[in-house]
Amino acid sequence: MTSGRPNALHEELALGMPGARGLYDPRFEHDSCGVGFVCDIKGVARNRIVRAAEHINCCMVHRGGVGYEKNTGDGAGILTALPHKLFAKFAKRQLKQKLPSPGRYGAGNVFLPRAIKERQHCKSVIEERIKAEGQTLIGWRKVPVDPDGAGPRPAATIGNPDFSARSLRGNAVVRWEYRPGSTLFFVWTTACSAYAPSAQFDAVGDVGRLCQGRADNVFAVKANYWLSL
Repeated sequence: MTSGRPNALHEELALGMPGARGLYDPRFEHDSCGVGFVCDIKGVARNRIVRAAEHINCCMVHRGGVGYEKNTGDGAGILTALPHKLFAKFAKRQLKQKLPSPGRYGAGNVFLPRAIKERQHCKSVIEERIKAEGQTLIGWRKVPVDPDGAGPRPAATIGNPDFSARSLRGNAVVRWEYRPGSTLFFVWTTACSAYAPSAQFDAVGDVGRLCQGRADNVFAVKANYWLSL
């Protein structure tokens, strides 16, 4: 699937929707999220399946495949089975643990606060629930990230993974009807934002700091003129 097809696919996308082929039919295309499915009919885990899934991801140029920055995705990803061999290496090297056999353990992503006390509290609660369910926690692993090549939006998110931010946006419109049927519109849009430390909220102070910061301002003028013919 990944060899010899990309060029043909790009040509078809440039000319419009691809023609009906296999399970695909352009009649079912719409603005919802796209989903691709790749598998080995014999249930064998292969690296080339992941490569084929990456190819499908690159073909989704709408609703998640490409964000507004063009070089950054907007939610698209790949869902796979647990890569046991890879996880076994991580457990041995980083956690000094030996994983159970495939199917006898689970893994999950947890978004934790950046503040040390809050983060530790959240981890303690999770560990207590795991123990209460009669399970054993193998360990925690910090997931590595690679912001190289991405646009400014994900780079800022990676640098501030607590997602705490201050934001102020506003619009002002002045309408002037300088003669019957003829109108001028003056529009001003402003937006400013900044990241805030975790678990700190001060409405008055936040607004003051935002007003002192650098803002993105957009001015526009629209005119309507009535012609009496």
